[in-house]
Amino acid sequence: MSSTLSPATWRAVTERFHDARVGERSGGEDDRRHLVMALAGEVGELCNLVKKDWRKEWGDDPGDLSREIGSEIADCAILLHLVARAYSVDLEEAAAEKMGEVLARYGMTP
Repeated sequence: MSSTLSPATWRAVTERFHDARVGERSGGEDDRRHLVMALAGEVGELCNLVKKDWRKEWGDDPGDLSREIGSEIADCAILLHLVARAYSVDLEEAAAEKMGEVLARYGMTP
């Protein structure tokens, strides 16, 4: 049984999940490495779907592909949030700072 969360609440729930499931273990290097390896695995699954699309190995329903890719992107986003929390990184702040650097590199403004 699944429950859909609003975008406004998924981050808070992810933090609560981290504190309850990841934080109950040591919270040390092994946990952080595990999260990063899990993230790499999810990115690999996303890449496999893109490869299937590129090679025209996907079925006839593009909606199915979009749903599958959306699911893998969501897995990546959740794990990225967990990794950031494990390393005490404010993901939104870091992303905003990085995007500012990228825009400046290309002579763009927000």
